[in-house]
Amino acid sequence: MEFCFAQISNIKASDELGPINTTINKTPEGYNLSLALNKKAIGLGTKLPFKLEFDTESVAKNSGSVWEINIPGIANPANFSSFVVTVKAPNSFGSPSIIKPVTTNKDLTFDKEQLGKSGISISYGSRQNYDFNLIYHLRNTNLYPVKTEIALPPDTNYQKSFINQISPRPNNVIIDSDGNWLAQYNLSPMQKEDIKVVGSVELNLIPKSEAITKAELKEFTTQTKYWQSNNPKIQKLAN
Repeated sequence: MEFCFAQISNIKASDELGPINTTINKTPEGYNLSLALNKKAIGLGTKLPFKLEFDTESVAKNSGSVWEINIPGIANPANFSSFVVTVKAPNSFGSPSIIKPVTTNKDLTFDKEQLGKSGISISYGSRQNYDFNLIYHLRNTNLYPVKTEIALPPDTNYQKSFINQISPRPNNVIIDSDGNWLAQYNLSPMQKEDIKVVGSVELNLIPKSEAITKAELKEFTTQTKYWQSNNPKIQKLAN
């Protein structure tokens, strides 16, 4: 059997006759595990149940306040008549915020068709916080003064940004029609300036809802050269 995990340990195998000897070999893709079964399955349709257990740190990873579970898919699904995966997480994780593929099973059970080759991805936690330290390199190559702008991390349906420091301070900060914050600077001829921006951002795995006005709806759905809102395929997807 092949396992596409970066690391596995504490391997245990057994059947109705007791423990099963196992041999494990590292491969470029993961691990190859061989089992010396205690008895042979003889006769058409004969089944030989056995149990295999192992630990791996490759499935669940903690990133700040979010736990991510990624289970690889089956390399050759046709080799299995059936395959069921049940994900059980500690109660401290809370309810999953993202599940792929989508399932209506509350016990997070996935069959062979759902698992497929793409695998399973589950996220626990609704938000994540990051600190950022950005450096913008500005340069005026002209022989006359210019006004230039840098885009600051914006607030969106997925994130809330907090700017703690901008050095040097901008001459002005404006917001454009798309909700982007722009810091403006005046540069002398041939001037170079490094702008440092320090802050944090709170990311939400699930976007917050936001009401839009009729004027905004008309603006966002108007046909343009690069925004083909009248295309039948796009309208079908939208509906």
